Parts: sequence; structure tokens; C-alpha cells
Amino acid sequence: MEDRILTERPFGDEDWSVFGVFDGHGSSYTSNYVSKYYSTFLLEEVKKIEKDLNNGNSIGSNTGLLQSALKNACFEIDRTLSEQSITRLDKKSSAVDKSGSTMISALFTNNLLAISNVGDSRAVLAQWENGHLLANQLSNDHKLNLPLERQRAIEAGAT
Repeated sequence: MEDRILTERPFGDEDWSVFGVFDGHGSSYTSNYVSKYYSTFLLEEVKKIEKDLNNGNSIGSNTGLLQSALKNACFEIDRTLSEQSITRLDKKSSAVDKSGSTMISALFTNNLLAISNVGDSRAVLAQWENGHLLANQLSNDHKLNLPLERQRAIEAGAT
């Protein structure tokens, strides 16, 4: 089993919550690492943004800043995992891990919900409306067969 979850409440110094689902591929190394350290990376990004604001305010009511923190945390954890792989290659380790993981995470603040996803994980919010249970998609899959995702990948340098 390569899948992992994250539940952390309270998160940081606020009465926030963070949840994640990590769908490991190849082995459990990456999904283990991300489920263990994602909230640490995310909290560091939240604190960096709040420090840059320099006004003592929390970013908990600003969707754009929350999304920036989530995105930056993903980039930082990816960078760290890449550096670890290079270090293991430099040491000529015979046990180089080639695993990966998709990810979906949700950060709840006092009044907002921010979602991040990597890969083909999807966040869906179910809610009752007029006696019917409706599913509202909160994220978009990162699949190259989707036109917007294909364009994003090409603009990022994919061939």
C-alpha cells in the first residue's frame, strides 16, 4: 500500500486544519515523505508570507495568499525530494527510489477553504441542495488530455 493521508488540527498557531491524500506510485517513499513533512513546508510558507506582509495580520482571510502558500509548499517539497535523489545518486546508492505521488490537500482557515493538487487527484465537495446531493469539483486534474493542462505544460517547456 503506497497511499498516505495527513490530518492536522489545529494547524500552526491558528485554529486552522490541513488535510491531505497522497497517492504513491512506484513505492511508498515519496508518499511517506510528503505525508510526514507537507504541513511543515506549508507552515513555513504561511509564515514567510505573513512576515512579508509586515503588518502582523494573518493570511487566513486572503484566498490568493493561501493559494500562494499551498503552491510554494508543493514546489519546496518537490525541490527537496529532487535534491535528495541527486544526493543519493552522487553517493552511487544502489537503492535510488523512483517513486512519486499525486496529492490533494485542503487548508481550512476560520472562513476559507483552499485546495491544492498535484497530478490526477481531485477534490470534490458534496452538499445538499433542494433535497439532492450535489458534487462540486474543487480542483482540476493535471492530465495532458485536458486542453488547459496541455497548454500549461507546453508553456512550461514540455515537448
